[in-house]
Amino acid sequence: MNIPEFIEEQPYEKGFSEFYKSTIVPLFEAQNLEREKLLEVCKARKTKAIKITAVLIFLSITIDFFIIYPRLGYRDHFLRLFQICSMYIIFLASWTYFPLRGSRREIKSKLLPLICKFFGDIKYEFKPGPEVENVSKLAIFPDFDSVTSEDYIHGTYKNISFNLREMNFEKMGSKRNHITFHGIVLVIYFPKPFV
Repeated sequence: MNIPEFIEEQPYEKGFSEFYKSTIVPLFEAQNLEREKLLEVCKARKTKAIKITAVLIFLSITIDFFIIYPRLGYRDHFLRLFQICSMYIIFLASWTYFPLRGSRREIKSKLLPLICKFFGDIKYEFKPGPEVENVSKLAIFPDFDSVTSEDYIHGTYKNISFNLREMNFEKMGSKRNHITFHGIVLVIYFPKPFV
């Protein structure tokens, strides 16, 4: 995988190019090698899962048509057969890609704290920040019933404290939930009041 080169273009990026080459790139390369190993495991599992699925579906069809249907005579046996086969496929697909579970979170939890630290007293946490409830009570958001949050970045930059997080607000509907807001929320604590 080609890792892009970082080119400094803004004054606040000064020194980040060297930091990127010396710290971020080696870590990213190591994580990428681990990810490629996991992909190979998934590929091997996928081959096994396809074979297992084919055998299970064949057995299900055989048992259904030659044993269950003639004896019990279900009218909706095609629906039941479809449900059983779907369960096989869902279970084996989950099993196939299980090794990749958490790899994105692992990469973020290693890279983003380093990037934040470069800019000073800034911290990254994958979990929601403590002020999620306070932010969600602000009158600037559309009506919602539930809040989810991740990627909490907080700290002080040039003597100004801030909290930044990715948030989702959902409103419960009669048939399904609707997303009323999905985006980044930035709360800035200025050292002097505006009023």
